[in-house]
Amino acid sequence: MNSIVISVNTLDSGDWTMRVKTHVDVKSDLFYVNVLSCIGTFIVSCMFAMNLTEKALHKMLLYKMMPMDAIQKLNRGQTVVERYNIVTIFFSDIVGFTSLCGDMRPIQVMKMLNELYMEFDKIVEKHGVYKVETIG
Repeated sequence: MNSIVISVNTLDSGDWTMRVKTHVDVKSDLFYVNVLSCIGTFIVSCMFAMNLTEKALHKMLLYKMMPMDAIQKLNRGQTVVERYNIVTIFFSDIVGFTSLCGDMRPIQVMKMLNELYMEFDKIVEKHGVYKVETIG
């Protein structure tokens, strides 16, 4: 069995190698090799571009919502606690939310979120504070 090896250099993760096995004698059919190379390169390039776009959108949203020093602390894995005389701002994230929800039925996700927000509401009422929610 023959195989075609396509190498792609990426900016942030080095080299990717894609190996395609074929029953065709690739040495005698250069057209087939070129078509497979182009298709493979196009697919990898699209996936890479989608990944970069998603990361850029995520960063843009963070920079619009949060102070720069808070983002830097979160990137280092630190907890962000800021204190002000008149106000407290609480940013939270449900770590692993996407993968957690992948194993749950939609009704279970809604129930979990409802219970979480009911607990937040109890804390807000207990301390007499005003809450502003954003989901991003």
